[in-house]
This record gives sequence, C-alpha cells and structure tokens, in this order.
Amino acid sequence: MKINVNTATTKELCELKGVGPALAKRIVAYRKETPFKKGKDLLDVKGISDDLLKDWKGQLSYKVTAKKTEKKPTKPKRKTTKKTTTSKKTTTKSKRKKNPEYEGEPTIKEVLTDLVDNAVTSFIRGKFEDLDNYLERKIGTKEEKPKPVIRKRKGFIHRDHTKNKPRSTPKKTVKTNAKTLTFSQINNFAKQLKIEPAAMRAVIEVESSGGGFLPDGRPKILFEGHIFWSLLEGKGLKPRKLCKGNENILYPRWTKKHYKGGAAEHDRLERAKRIHEEAALSSASWGMFQVMGFNYYMTDYKNVSDFAAAQYFSELEHLKAFLGFVESKKLLPHLRSHDWAKFARGYNGRSYKKNKYDEKLDAAYRKFRLKP
Repeated sequence: MKINVNTATTKELCELKGVGPALAKRIVAYRKETPFKKGKDLLDVKGISDDLLKDWKGQLSYKVTAKKTEKKPTKPKRKTTKKTTTSKKTTTKSKRKKNPEYEGEPTIKEVLTDLVDNAVTSFIRGKFEDLDNYLERKIGTKEEKPKPVIRKRKGFIHRDHTKNKPRSTPKKTVKTNAKTLTFSQINNFAKQLKIEPAAMRAVIEVESSGGGFLPDGRPKILFEGHIFWSLLEGKGLKPRKLCKGNENILYPRWTKKHYKGGAAEHDRLERAKRIHEEAALSSASWGMFQVMGFNYYMTDYKNVSDFAAAQYFSELEHLKAFLGFVESKKLLPHLRSHDWAKFARGYNGRSYKKNKYDEKLDAAYRKFRLKP
C-alpha cells in the first residue's frame, strides 16, 4: 500500500526506510506551505537525498486532497451556542482543534523509545561489526601473552626460568623466530593429549635432533629413493628405465648409502620433482617429526603439495602433522605408557630395530625427564 506524503501522519512516514521522527516532522511542516506534486519536490526537505528517493520508489503517492481542517472551525460554534459557560475542558479541546498540526504526532514516550532503540542498535553495530577480527585478536593474545626469554641448548629451545627482575632495569627484548616451536606450546599440546612433555620432546630429539628447520630456513627432509620407486610404479611409470643418472634418488630397496643430509636432501628432492613432482614430495619425510609426505591424508591437508608447502611455514605445522599421524595410527596409548618398541614399530616401520629407534627414544625420554 502506497503512502501519500501529503496526508500521511509522522508515524506513517516513519515506516519509510531512513525516516525518523525528526525527518517526518520536517516533511509535514514543508507540505503545509507547498504540497508535494512529484518525488523531486521532496529533495527540498533537509535530510532527503536521491538515494532515499530511489529506496522509496513505488511506495509513495502525491495526491493532493482538500484539507478537512478547513471545515472544523464550524464545530466549536455549535458548542458555544449550546453552552454559554465554557469550562476549562472545552477550552483545551478547542485549542487542540485549532492547531491541526499536532494530529498524528508521536508522543514523548514514542520519541524517547525510538531514540533509545537507535542508540542501542548503533552501539551493538559499532561493537560487533568486526566480530571475526575481534575473536582473532582475543585468541592471538592468549598465545602471545607468555613471552618468556628463550635460549637454545643442544638444538632444542628451553624456557629461561629467571624471573622477578628489578623493575628499575629495562627489560631486554629477545628476538624469537616465528617458525620455532616453543617449550610452552609443546607442553600445552602434550597436556591436551595426556602425555608427558618429555615423551614428545624425545620424539623430536630422535627424529630431527631437536629442530625442524635448516639454517637457510628450509624444513629438514630426508628423501627415500625406494619409496619414490614404488610410487612411480603406482603412477604407471617404469623406474628401471629412469635409473640411468638417477641412481642416488631411485632404487628398489631401502639403503642408507644415498643419504646426503642437510641441504643436500633438497637437491635430491628437486631432481626427483623433475621426474614426477607429486611422487617426489610424497617420498620425503618432513620437518621436526619427519612425517612422510604420502601420509598427508592423515592430516588436515587436501593433497601432498599443500602438506609440503605448510612444512616451510613453522614448526607448529610440523606438530599438527605429527598429531594427525599418531592419532590416525592409534599410537598415543604407546606414548602415554612409554612403550617405545610398539611406538617405534608404528611410527618408523618394521625395520625400527635396525636403527635402534626404540632404544634412542627411551634414552631421550629419560634425559628430558631428569632435565626438563
């Protein structure tokens, strides 16, 4: 139903988008002098713009009708002829009838209610307009609040427990690498999984000597040529035809002799990627926990490329991959009970005894348990 701007009350005008009590009063005051004949006439009223007119399109009519207030002065005459003595009540009624502009006006209570509603609405919008950013800041502050001074020892980061320094001496800012996994993060994750922090640190020590990155910022990797061989066969390729010139990255059985270690492992990986990138990324063990690339499906990554890219980001990503792997393999109970043989069998494979992984894990656990 269209609203006639020449006859509508302020309450009816307030139903239009963007119209409040103040603007409705200005429209009523303006039309008393000059009725509105078309939409452009409304632009003369302060507070009405072209955008508002577009929003009101199809909602307004401009029919000019004869004012009923012109006939009303005849009514008081009848009352005066019947009653010679006018009381105070009749005088107040006659005054209101002489001022027809008050008809349809909102009461003080309605005006105050509108003001309070608008104030509350604007407050809520202003407060929670950027709710996602607000939550991110809240979550971030929880992780950033504890900023202990850290020091490196034997490739692993420990908390410096020297606290309560005098306030008079200025605090020295220590630059920390955002890629590095702190002891507090390891401790928090260990508590969530109900395992001892020393057990998790033992795995880190054995798998990557306490750190997940090389000095040049790339993650530690170890390329396995026998895995590459079997994955190429699964892709329908013939590895024997590709062996010439690639003997140190492509071989049918596991062997240590082709390991280079450090940055040289990335050189082996790059050569393998030229043959088949997906198979090459899947054939390397990555990061602090040396999780094999072909296990990406046990983590939150959609493919091995995303998994490998995340390993360049931080040791926290290495930890997430580790958690996804041990949960999928159901190895957490062995970590909790310190059954290193069963854990090493599930984590490193059946040949774990050749490299004495169970003995190394047990020794590392005892070391970290005595010296946290």
